[in-house]
Amino acid sequence: MRYQELYEMVDMGMLRASVNFPVTDNLKEFFVTQAVNKVGETVVLKKKILLPTVSSGDSRQYILEADDMTTKVYKVESGDTNLPFISEETTNPNTDTTTITNNAWYVKQEKKQGTMDTLAASDADPSVMTFNASSDHGLEAGSMISLSEIGGFTSSGVKHPLNGLNWRITDVSTDVITFNAKTNINAYAAYTAASGIWEDVSIRLHFLKAPEGTVTVYYYAKPRAMTDITSEVDLPSELISAVVHMVIARMMSIDGQMQMGSGHRGLAKQIIEEWIQARSRREQYPDIVPGPMIDFINK
Repeated sequence: MRYQELYEMVDMGMLRASVNFPVTDNLKEFFVTQAVNKVGETVVLKKKILLPTVSSGDSRQYILEADDMTTKVYKVESGDTNLPFISEETTNPNTDTTTITNNAWYVKQEKKQGTMDTLAASDADPSVMTFNASSDHGLEAGSMISLSEIGGFTSSGVKHPLNGLNWRITDVSTDVITFNAKTNINAYAAYTAASGIWEDVSIRLHFLKAPEGTVTVYYYAKPRAMTDITSEVDLPSELISAVVHMVIARMMSIDGQMQMGSGHRGLAKQIIEEWIQARSRREQYPDIVPGPMIDFINK
């Protein structure tokens, strides 16, 4: 199912529910995205494999560059060795790596913030974006940043196409950061160089010491992001109605209709539970009776 049909179902449900406050398209998109990601990351649990890129500043760190990456990593291999997980709280970054016998890993999202100056957009499709960051930014090619508080448009009421989204850095030249937009930013309105706030939301894989051989990461991926209204929702079709009820429940709770919202949450939970049960029935289970016992019974 496409997002267009999903939004139509949400609109129809909100109309029947008589939500009494004006719902903007931005708010609706925010709630739909949250619900889709929640179902995808906690229910569907789509498994993916990634060969990450080593950080330019530390051979013990790897940038997990997949756009559908999450912190839910369930296995890491170094060459032919399956490495164990270790809690970050039990590690000491100042430990001499030559004294470490057995390697291990953990996943971390830095969440470092900074301000950007002179955010400029090239007149191309898509625009190449550049901005100046402070000297201690710590960003590198492959880092993922989230942007906010960006202006630069002369037309009022126009949603900035960069705010509130994540962007992959393509180049770092000292303090000049470069990334690609999705469209020609100059085509939206007259654009002037602007300032704003960036946040490093990159997910990095940390090792106790530099790993040997090729690093392979196994993780649970988040659903594929919507690019436009015709994009397919990256969820099993049976779970789309659960997303609809989750969104309507949020809207009704904000509107003060707590009891009705609770009913929609209950329907979403029921749909999810039925899907999980159906998936479990489709899975093949190994015979719980040992082979020798089967031979004995057959005799």
